Amino acid sequence: MFCTEVPGFKVLSNGNCGEVCGDGVQYTLQCDDGNTLDGDGCSSQCTIEKGWNCSAPTGASTCELISPP
Repeated sequence: MFCTEVPGFKVLSNGNCGEVCGDGVQYTLQCDDGNTLDGDGCSSQCTIEKGWNCSAPTGASTCELISPP
């Protein structure tokens, strides 16, 4: 099954396939820095936080503060 064979995906509680937030693997998420902490640029929901710029040239996202929130 696709979800168990591709890193960064898992079978969700509703049975659907979904991307894992917080594992440092990014496909369609805005960012994924390898954790689920807020306040470091990439939120616990894998969205870029206000005042930050995140990129993922290879592997996990790296975020830099561009303006205080």
